[in-house]
Amino acid sequence: MKRTYIIIVISLALLLTGCIPQNRESTEQLLSTEEINWRIPIPAEGTGLIKGFLIGNDEEISVGGTPFLSKNLSFGQSEIPPTISVSPSSDIRAKVNVTTGAFYFQDVPPADNYVIAILDGPGEIYIVRTGNSEAPLEIQIKAGEIIDLGKIIVEDRK
Repeated sequence: MKRTYIIIVISLALLLTGCIPQNRESTEQLLSTEEINWRIPIPAEGTGLIKGFLIGNDEEISVGGTPFLSKNLSFGQSEIPPTISVSPSSDIRAKVNVTTGAFYFQDVPPADNYVIAILDGPGEIYIVRTGNSEAPLEIQIKAGEIIDLGKIIVEDRK
């Protein structure tokens, strides 16, 4: 009887300890730092990984929309304008950390004609461009390669 009583008291103590809420200040402080739980995975064999930061032209972090890794079908054919194929059902969708603007495309098959397309809604597509030009930012990747694009400024799309 005494043994049962001790087990019940210890169980209740453990249960109550587990139910005490965490200190909200420490949680918010952790979330406000740039060391948010964001781990970039290793690409699968035969594929690569593309990563970087999407930043608005006014230095805002969240640029909105959904980034996809699409293809420039006219790559290497300078006599015709860029022909971008955007397919949300088959293009690789980025994993995005909206707090920091960090993104990555995982398990990217090797190719030399990738571009980043940001979909804001039906029919609203923005192609990330090279610097201050109208040319799309073309990305080439090989198997096993991890490409860091750094900060990409996404200009006002309105």
